[in-house]
Amino acid sequence: MKNRYIPAILCAAIALCALTACGDTQSSKAESSKATATTADTSQTTTTTTAAQTTVTTSPNFAASIQSQPPQPEPAQASSGDLTDSIKWELTVHGALILTGSGDMPALAGGGAPWYPMRKQITSITLSDKITSIGSGAFSGCICITQMSIPESVTAIGESAFYGCESLKEITVPDSVTKLGECVFWRCFGLEKAVVGKGVKELPFDLFCRCRSLKDVTLCEGLERIGNTVFEYCESLTELTLPSTVKDFGYCIFPDDSSRLTLKGKAGSPAQDYANKHSIRFEAV
Repeated sequence: MKNRYIPAILCAAIALCALTACGDTQSSKAESSKATATTADTSQTTTTTTAAQTTVTTSPNFAASIQSQPPQPEPAQASSGDLTDSIKWELTVHGALILTGSGDMPALAGGGAPWYPMRKQITSITLSDKITSIGSGAFSGCICITQMSIPESVTAIGESAFYGCESLKEITVPDSVTKLGECVFWRCFGLEKAVVGKGVKELPFDLFCRCRSLKDVTLCEGLERIGNTVFEYCESLTELTLPSTVKDFGYCIFPDDSSRLTLKGKAGSPAQDYANKHSIRFEAV
């Protein structure tokens, strides 16, 4: 009887590690964001006491009601500067952040991006097709971004690059990208659709964790591993097709309640074995 509780305890430990590991990549401001996220994920409870009885009213959709109200951008003020010797940036009065030039972006975690103080003014991002990487934490906290296109020139995206981009609806990781950092899209509450190109071999730790609107995910043949807690707290995800090349699965990949989830894949594949092991519906395609 005791052994049946081991998976649950292990999942709880992994989830705790997920929060701790991602926090290490962010500044104290990001830590505050985590506290906010935790509060938003918790149902609101109101207690009313009378002489006759005590009535407890819960609102299980409280977090969803917050999510349905996207953050509003602040009025943008034109600004510009040099990110590196070869990359320049400009923020327009329309809220468009434009990066021109060539080469790799530096690591920008912990609020290191020069546009970080203006992050709530940014509504779209455009990168030059000669930029070859997106630095860690580059667009972290840009909660009002609704449009973002990653050019085919990019080969690597650093950890927490889009951490907390709550208004982003869709993202495509192009085939040119071969390396994704941890927590890249963590807490992108509004993200509904994601395409991960065929250059990616591993979905790393917490990649889409807490993307609670995510419901349309495309993964390509060639993907080999899905890491720990990649889709944890993705409550809107009801089906996912897994490439036949995926052979390695981490812990607590999907929401704790996976009763609404159907995994699809090749009959007899490791994906089917994983589904059977974790009592998740599987459909051969």
